[in-house]
This record gives sequence, C-alpha cells and structure tokens, in this order.
Amino acid sequence: LVTGATGFLGSYVVNAIKAAGVNLSLLTWDRSTFGSLHSPSDRQRMWRTAYPEVVIHLAWNPISDKHYHKGPEHHKWAVTSYDLAKECARNGCW
Repeated sequence: LVTGATGFLGSYVVNAIKAAGVNLSLLTWDRSTFGSLHSPSDRQRMWRTAYPEVVIHLAWNPISDKHYHKGPEHHKWAVTSYDLAKECARNGCW
C-alpha cells in the first residue's frame, strides 16, 4: 500500500518500484470507498479490505505557511502517520 501514490513523492516511488520489477498492487484512497485516512474506523475498513503486506506512507497535505510544523494540519497528519504505523504493526505488515 502506498499512501500518496499519486502525489509528488509517491509518483516517483511507484515508478521506481515498478522499474525494479516488483509486483505492485495499487490502492487509490477513494473517499467513497474508504473515507478519510484520518479516521480510525475508515482505516480499519481499509485493513479489512486491502490486506496490505507493506505500507509506504507518503500522504501528507502540503502547507505553504513557512511555520507548517506548528500548524494544526501538520499535527493532524503526524498523529495519523503514527496511528497508521501502529496499525501496520498490529496487522502484521511492514
């Protein structure tokens, strides 16, 4: 699972994985299917549906403010990232 697979970094990572010949299944985070990456219940639905073995988490909301690290949006993504890593470990993926 590559979060942010269509973003600036994610698109390069996906291309590199494909170029290395790795069998890659892409999951597009469709809000109508999974809801919000920030929602614990929506992420649980993703774990039950997608069964990822590996997670590369690159999704983040770019913030133009030079003090992005102090903003509430940055904090929300940091918490989501931490929770996603814990869930990945609980679900037996890398």
